[in-house]
Amino acid sequence: MSSYKFCEQKRSLSKVYLCVIFDVFSRKVIAWNVSYSMTTKLVCDTLKRAVTLRNPSSPVIFHSDRGSQYLSSELRQ
Repeated sequence: MSSYKFCEQKRSLSKVYLCVIFDVFSRKVIAWNVSYSMTTKLVCDTLKRAVTLRNPSSPVIFHSDRGSQYLSSELRQ
């Protein structure tokens, strides 16, 4: 796991945000989540899902654009 993507999609009267975590080496999507708000919770939930699905045996590098959701203390834990 090493990268993410935030996408914004306007749907009728509201926006939805897609948070995707993918493996840069294999170019495969590991986990994704959709929410009506771009929050740290969206990122944390997606990262937890990725870790659960992959169950890494060694440390991994998580790369982000250092947006406010990724700089939160909640995500660093």
